[in-house]
Amino acid sequence: LATHRKIHTNWYPIFGPGREPEGNSWYVVENNSWPDISASPEPRTATVFIPAGQNVVYSSDDGTVYDKVIIEGALTIEPVDADVKLVAGTIVVEKGGSLDIVTNESEHTVVVEFDGALDTTTDPEEIMLGILALEGSLTIRGNAVPAKMAPLSQDVIAGSNTLVFSEDLLLQVGDEVVVPDTQEGLNVGHWNFPAVDNYADQTETCTIVAASGNQVICAAAFEHDHSIGTNVAFTTRSIIIKTSQTSTDRGHILHTGEGKFDVRNARIENCGRTTTEIISNTVMVPDDDFNFPEGFAKMIVSTYAENQIARYALHAHNSLVEAYYSGLAVLP
Repeated sequence: LATHRKIHTNWYPIFGPGREPEGNSWYVVENNSWPDISASPEPRTATVFIPAGQNVVYSSDDGTVYDKVIIEGALTIEPVDADVKLVAGTIVVEKGGSLDIVTNESEHTVVVEFDGALDTTTDPEEIMLGILALEGSLTIRGNAVPAKMAPLSQDVIAGSNTLVFSEDLLLQVGDEVVVPDTQEGLNVGHWNFPAVDNYADQTETCTIVAASGNQVICAAAFEHDHSIGTNVAFTTRSIIIKTSQTSTDRGHILHTGEGKFDVRNARIENCGRTTTEIISNTVMVPDDDFNFPEGFAKMIVSTYAENQIARYALHAHNSLVEAYYSGLAVLP
């Protein structure tokens, strides 16, 4: 059997009910409704397939850890009257399909978590685990944010728990901001990867417990000084895309080829696998002993990656459409 199909410039795994891992179940969407999985399956044993022509809205938190969600039709993930959470290993948006993750200025949030492990037998180039728009349309639109960054108007002294800005940023209790390292006199090599001189990062996070005008009170006191004028980042978003704490490997978000790629006002956390080490890619070629239709192949792997390129947190991989990024908070 063919193992891969070519999409735009790269080879990608083939999906189907007959290709599911042993013990997995394949649920096909009907009547534009998310399938009712009454008995909670074991984690990563259920795949949901949304055929072309089916238009599904997911607005729940069903507690299932899905193996895959394959979209040839349309899936909208949005809150109605409660917070929404969807956990899956991989969400695939095929050509002609669409995935919209939106909050529409709702008071409720959407969390999409990646939870799974790479399988280099079926996926030698480690493309899986995350959101893959394979010439499909991917839109992620969170609520407008009151501020993205703002400079401190006073120094922060270690032991204090107050941040003062030059204006009211309309921040709320529960919001999170990140205060960067402002150490001076360091060897410039501390910016290198990896850092030199045993550099200790002094970046700190503040969860707001009170806000009044241009001042906010943080839940914990700061451990380090931070200088006036430094830009503090506002990182709370109504949509969070992240890798689960129980996941074996980190997820990523990738779009390739045609379709649509529009990601705004979202928080992307604990994603991306390509590191700053020397790139070492999987090398594979089609097996010429088999004759498949054009665009399909059985791949032979000669070398497995140690640090596969292009598995970043958020990535337009040879996209043929304009990508829109705005208002994003990308956290390690």
